[in-house]
Amino acid sequence: HYTVDILLRPAKQIVVCFDHAGIAENKPDRTRPGWGFGFVSKHTDKAGIFVKPTASHWFRKPGLFDLCRDLRDSGFFTRYDSVITYGGSMGGYAALAYADAFCADKVLSLNPQATLSKALVPWETRFPQGRAQEWDSFPVNAALGAAHAARVVVAFDRRCAEDAAHVDLLDLPQKTDLNIPFVGHGVPYHLREMGLLERLFSDVAEDRFDPAEWRRLVRARRSLDDYKARIEAGLSARRAR
Repeated sequence: HYTVDILLRPAKQIVVCFDHAGIAENKPDRTRPGWGFGFVSKHTDKAGIFVKPTASHWFRKPGLFDLCRDLRDSGFFTRYDSVITYGGSMGGYAALAYADAFCADKVLSLNPQATLSKALVPWETRFPQGRAQEWDSFPVNAALGAAHAARVVVAFDRRCAEDAAHVDLLDLPQKTDLNIPFVGHGVPYHLREMGLLERLFSDVAEDRFDPAEWRRLVRARRSLDDYKARIEAGLSARRAR
């Protein structure tokens, strides 16, 4: 159910990256680069693990925890000072759900789902492929997989009601929320358009993340055409009531 690429080289930190659903559905080719490969590969101080599911099954298929166990038991992660998991949406779920399994001390999760269990989030209808998976086994809630990470940063749009509800289900005392209003379920795209995606990753990875500074930095979204269109659409809907 997975292809896993590993970029091995001398490094103090290894980054574990998880695909989002769009990549898994539209580019099922096992030979393609995984989410985050371009960024990680150009930073010679980082190694990488890139988890590519064969379909948008929200990493619920068996096998991946076995890989984590084998890597951990072999001492693979002891060669690194730090492990960070990273992903958006479906990949954001996995970055949390597999953080402890990959021995991560840091997590960067962009607009994640906490779970797609029909019993826990009956209101979530956006991801039928994910909802069709088995959600009874661990971790039912992604937060259960990130209990031991020292730092968890979750970036999302609190005005996107579904995404906000998912983030509120992530009961992690070490979690820091970065609210980016009026970008919807497209946080990675908007961060990239603002020229801030790589900086956010680097700040979290290198323990430089300052919530107050980032609340200021993401105001740059106001110059984006998509942001302006969302504001105008909201005003038009309000006037039509």
